[in-house]
Amino acid sequence: MAAHELAIAKHDEAIAKHDEAITRIDKQLKATANLLRGSVRIGSRQLRRLNEQQRLTDQKFAELAESQRITDQKFQRFMEAFGKGQNGN
Repeated sequence: MAAHELAIAKHDEAIAKHDEAITRIDKQLKATANLLRGSVRIGSRQLRRLNEQQRLTDQKFAELAESQRITDQKFQRFMEAFGKGQNGN
């Protein structure tokens, strides 16, 4: 009978250790989930910021291209007017 009681005690001890391990694992999983959730939130915020910066950069390049087009047209008119000088050339 003592052997049976010893086996039950060892079994109960093993179950208690198992329960402690499960509790530790649950805490670690919750911490990992919180870290992942925070990381995704930061990544999403960063992506929105980058998209806005890209939109602004695209807009500035479009404005620059239009300005360059106007400058090229003015320069072309200047060169045409310059080429029609009074000295016969």
